[in-house]
Amino acid sequence: MVPTMLLSIFRGKRLGFLVAVASIVISFFVLAACVHKIREIKLIEAVQAGNTPLVKTLLSKGVSADTRDDMGRTPLILAAQRRDHEIMYLLLKAGADINSRDRGGLHGLELCSTERLHGYGWVSGDGRRTVGKG
Repeated sequence: MVPTMLLSIFRGKRLGFLVAVASIVISFFVLAACVHKIREIKLIEAVQAGNTPLVKTLLSKGVSADTRDDMGRTPLILAAQRRDHEIMYLLLKAGADINSRDRGGLHGLELCSTERLHGYGWVSGDGRRTVGKG
């Protein structure tokens, strides 16, 4: 009876240890997801503020150029609304989807076209995205 009791105590401690390790691992992934979401929010805010250096930094850290705000707007749509050609170029170079639409149907390509990016070589005449002077 005593060995069985000791064995169950040992198993309980082992189980407790495994639960603690699993809890730490899960916390790490939750924290990583929170950090990623915070960076996405920072990108949206940086584009809205016209903070080009911060946009460059966040894109270099792997934040998606196609993240969306609560209205479904991408950073490219926000930059086009601000007429911020430099940030628009950075986002296109980072792979922003020029064909994305927000929840209201606003289209990134239409905005970029109205901002005369054709002359900069950023959008080809047939609407396909190109990067760099053309």
